[in-house]
Amino acid sequence: ILMEPFIFPVPSRYQCWMPCAEKISKDIATIAQRFEFAFLPLQQQLLEAAEQKGYGSITRDGIHLTEEGNRILANAWISQNRNYC
Repeated sequence: ILMEPFIFPVPSRYQCWMPCAEKISKDIATIAQRFEFAFLPLQQQLLEAAEQKGYGSITRDGIHLTEEGNRILANAWISQNRNYC
């Protein structure tokens, strides 16, 4: 199971990393497809949660997840991969 990397545009110093993270995400999705691995997209879901609940409730520093962010990631992983376990 390959998970999409994620980064948040807050704090603003990470905004310039977003295009690189997007490219890496596409590369990982391609690898997953090529080798028939499951791919778990996370960036959009985590961004939406941060916009709804506030960035501070999802990420401590724009990179690392809070308890709530980890809960979202875990639920997404379980939902997508229920058939693999």
